[in-house]
Amino acid sequence: MSTKPIVVFGATGKVGSKVAKTLLSQGHSVRLVARDAARLQPFAEQGAVVIPALFSDTDRLNKALAGADVVLTMIPSNHLAPDFIGEQRQAADSQVAAIRASGIKNVLNLSSAGAHVPEGNGILQALAEMEVKLNELPRLNVLHLRPSYYLENAFYSLSLIKQKGINGLPIDGDRAFPMIATQDVAAVIAEKLVHFNVIGKAVLPLLGPRDYSLREFTTGLGTAIGRPDLPYVRFTPEDTKAGILASGGSERFADLYVELMVATDRGLLNFERRTPETTTPTTLSEFAERVFAPAYQAS
Repeated sequence: MSTKPIVVFGATGKVGSKVAKTLLSQGHSVRLVARDAARLQPFAEQGAVVIPALFSDTDRLNKALAGADVVLTMIPSNHLAPDFIGEQRQAADSQVAAIRASGIKNVLNLSSAGAHVPEGNGILQALAEMEVKLNELPRLNVLHLRPSYYLENAFYSLSLIKQKGINGLPIDGDRAFPMIATQDVAAVIAEKLVHFNVIGKAVLPLLGPRDYSLREFTTGLGTAIGRPDLPYVRFTPEDTKAGILASGGSERFADLYVELMVATDRGLLNFERRTPETTTPTTLSEFAERVFAPAYQAS
């Protein structure tokens, strides 16, 4: 076990928090970086070094990397931001600048399926750009992880399912693509951080156990909550945008989200090749029963 610290940016996120929990349970030296240090207090009590920092604060990020062996980078998503991509680009540029200044040699970058194209991928655009920016740094070893559609995106449908008795997106219900649980993403990240062995630049897609259509996805969620006949409704892009705006999302975010949904309907998330290494274990039914159903009942 290396005595050098492992740094986790975005440690309060749905993936980063799980990574932090795993690393601490294994006894590793961990530095956790996030805007809200109070939310990291439970990890501090377990021995983590907590560093409050905004993603725009290059100096703080640089200090967090001092003497570290490897860092997990990521870009937060703020659906309220009027300039969604601009805010994400700033977060990416600050992290890249901190990495360059610190001299750290190993980076595990949490990207996304769909980041293989530079445009037309909506809210994933800045992730694609960050891959390029990291790849341009000489003498830096980088592993870009590209997980597909998170099963946890089902949480965004909780009120729709409860209030309207339907689930829906602006995508053909028979369109199938890989779906993955964040616990599986976090498990891979923790393992790769501890045993980082990339020389140069590399990409690892993470695709869950198999592809699911959105009708299968909806049926799986419905079955877990006692509503196996829960219908899937294909929304129009216009209705989707209106719903995002009504919930407080910015117009720029709404436009980019719809762009991603249209691209997904055309096969954007079906690009990556499935192999044993890109396949992860948690199934839709396991997620729906263990994670979604309790959240639904508590909502």
